[in-house]
Amino acid sequence: MITIDIIANSQKDLLEQIQQKIGGSIINNWNESILTIDNENAIGTLRFVPFDWGVNLLDFDITLRKEFVFKILAQPEFNPIRFLYPSVGSFKHRFGVDNTEKKVEQFQSLIFTNKTGGYNYLHFIKNEHLNLNLIEIVRKQFLQKRTSNVSSLNKKLYEVFADTDHENRFSNYGTLNLKMADLIKKLKKVKGKGMLRILKIEAVVYEILSLHIQQHNRLLAGVPLPTSLDKSELKIIRKLSVLILKDRKKIIL
Repeated sequence: MITIDIIANSQKDLLEQIQQKIGGSIINNWNESILTIDNENAIGTLRFVPFDWGVNLLDFDITLRKEFVFKILAQPEFNPIRFLYPSVGSFKHRFGVDNTEKKVEQFQSLIFTNKTGGYNYLHFIKNEHLNLNLIEIVRKQFLQKRTSNVSSLNKKLYEVFADTDHENRFSNYGTLNLKMADLIKKLKKVKGKGMLRILKIEAVVYEILSLHIQQHNRLLAGVPLPTSLDKSELKIIRKLSVLILKDRKKIIL
């Protein structure tokens, strides 16, 4: 297992520090940076897109050929709330103060942030294809946005957003969610160039973010969410729904 120490003042720093440890080349196109890797460590891409008001996207589409742990320091300047969702594959997470990792399965969400000076551990499995969507919110910047009415959030999430001095640790492991996988598929299909492309990506990112928040609201409200199906059954349902939609399009055409 290889541990990569990441001390980042921005998400772009994180991308560049991953490149230093794993290799690959970064191409910058408009406001989009893509790290492409094909070596003994990994094959695939990591995409970084920053938006206004402290919202960032880091998209993994990669197979790691070795077992890696990203050890990320929560910096005073950069300690965002992170919203993660693997539409393919899985990973494990823990805080530095914890001895036990928690596995985040395919189609399951995770929201977390740490105290300043704390460590976040993301453990990635060897030879497993990973399609991971990671959205970050830098709180001080986000709260300056006029339309960011965080007071409308549930009490727990409001406290997390309002903690701009990063004094508290928070994590929430969500239930399985197929709707989010559809949005990530939509995100990958965004076309266009320049500012138009970035605006389209940003719109989908906010849709994904809203789903994370809706799911957390439901969990806190005690709304029962479907848990009777296991991951393999959900995969079958997802494959069948995709086939049905394809056949429906053929009929319409």
